[in-house]
Amino acid sequence: FWSHRGEMKPMAICRSNNSERRKIRESAAVLGAYLLLGGLLSGCAAVIAGGTAATAQAGIEYTLTGVAYRTVNADLTASKKAAEKALEQLGMNPSRPVTTDKGARLVAITANLNIHIKLERITSRATKIFVDAKAGVFKKDKATAAEILRRTIANLGIKE
Repeated sequence: FWSHRGEMKPMAICRSNNSERRKIRESAAVLGAYLLLGGLLSGCAAVIAGGTAATAQAGIEYTLTGVAYRTVNADLTASKKAAEKALEQLGMNPSRPVTTDKGARLVAITANLNIHIKLERITSRATKIFVDAKAGVFKKDKATAAEILRRTIANLGIKE
């Protein structure tokens, strides 16, 4: 940097570069800690731990927001009926399926949970099923979502 008299001050440059580098390293460390903590608190420990927890249940995957999903070898109509039956088997009163531009949606509300099922047509013989079981605004019930998905798959006659 140049002083107001036009003289160059090399020591100030070295000190400011070291100081700036240290601040960048500290900021990166703080950001990394926040990302790690945020991942653990949002239920994404499986992603951080290498995905080992996600593979514990055969074929069921989870989005970063805790929504269970799986692609099945069945058409959209059969998948809708199977999902509706799965909710009925668990004593949940599902709404009638609503057709969307990509597939269909079902909703079931219990005393403690709001269940949202999204069926997305991939091809005429493949459907992706998403099950989101919410207990309040932020809390997810992955076990219930996984059970609904397992029953839907069983109702389709697919063996795991």
